[in-house]
Amino acid sequence: MRSRGSAATIRIGSIVWTVVEGPQKGAELKVEGDHATLGSADDNTIALFDPTVSRHHAEILSVGEGLLVRDLGSRNGTFLDGTRVKEAFLTPASRLRCGSTTLTFCEQTDDLAVGPTDEESFGDLLGRSLAMRQLFGVMRRVALTEMTVILWGETGCGKELAARAIHEASRRSGGPFVVLDGATVDRELVSSELFGHEVGAFTGAATARAGAFEQAQGGTLFIDEIGELPLELQPKLLRVLERREVKRLGGTSTLKVDCRVIAATHRDLPGMVRAAAFRQDLYYRLAQVVVRIPPLRDRVDDIPFLALRFLEAIRRESPGTPERFAPGALDLLSASDLPGNARELKNIVERAAMLATSSEIGRADLAALSFPTGTPGPASSADSRDPAPRGGSLEEIEREAIEEALAKHGYHRGKTASALGISDTTLREKIRRYGLRVPGARDGG
Repeated sequence: MRSRGSAATIRIGSIVWTVVEGPQKGAELKVEGDHATLGSADDNTIALFDPTVSRHHAEILSVGEGLLVRDLGSRNGTFLDGTRVKEAFLTPASRLRCGSTTLTFCEQTDDLAVGPTDEESFGDLLGRSLAMRQLFGVMRRVALTEMTVILWGETGCGKELAARAIHEASRRSGGPFVVLDGATVDRELVSSELFGHEVGAFTGAATARAGAFEQAQGGTLFIDEIGELPLELQPKLLRVLERREVKRLGGTSTLKVDCRVIAATHRDLPGMVRAAAFRQDLYYRLAQVVVRIPPLRDRVDDIPFLALRFLEAIRRESPGTPERFAPGALDLLSASDLPGNARELKNIVERAAMLATSSEIGRADLAALSFPTGTPGPASSADSRDPAPRGGSLEEIEREAIEEALAKHGYHRGKTASALGISDTTLREKIRRYGLRVPGARDGG
């Protein structure tokens, strides 16, 4: 029976709206997230069954100063404490009237216990360990909200897969999923990439272009490695998040945008805030929920499961590749230091499958790929806090793998070197270094 583990607690803020006058008098409507629309159409966050309310009557935004109500061109107007408004801030005592319906609100914070699921995947993110099943439970709950999320995790742990999975499980799944990578975007063009530009906005801007916020309209914008965005850009990003409107570079008017934002980073953003390298107000605006994706070293039991799933996917694409792992091969992977996490593991399995010469992937097929010559992993560095690989040092594992490969290929050095993915010269050097006995060694092709 699977361990259920302890539940994770996530804090979710919400606004509870109460209808005090109108056809739905007495109804209470809870809204999570920082944006809500109000109207008679079913697709509104707050759907009012009132014929005097327009289909899309008004929107409510959570901005730095509080809650902002904005009329969306309604027929009968939006009234705040008896005064018709186009845009105004609400106070805790405010009475908001749309048509013949009047609402009041109060803020509420709930600490929700979220237990692990029984699923072994969430979207394309895979794992059967307790840590991952706990993560899937949290992500599924977060997907049901409109809250802005920060995904924290090391390189290669699947942050984009997690963001896409949240999108696909949300009410925005029918909309676009747009990715902007803060680590690779040109710093000179990052404003254009995010906000768009008009013709002539800068040298080379021969045509107008919609930015990432516009492209993600109705869907989700995933900003990867948000800690890499220039500090001077961050106030503009904060304003778009708060006001839900964007002005293209070189433009004179604002455009309304409606997309959920999920950000990701491998950096210590709170530390960057303390060092004045990241704006505090932007961090708190983004970090309505912070989700940590555990590295592989914290869920070693997932390594064999992931390797098998990766091999299954390879075989679907290339039916002639190996069918299975040889005895001991998965143990070698589990003992490996994989600083690149699931991405590195996937690459190793893919390369081993292409290089293997039989119907199974053996330890010899994996050794050179797992431990590249002259490239010590973090576990071998003096300041690393990561544990050394289990089952012996890298040298011991490599020596054993070379011995197995030599025996497998009849002590033919050329074939052994090819199988290990190293040169003949490197193989000779390793044989000498480890003092390996090579009876009847052959060099020919």
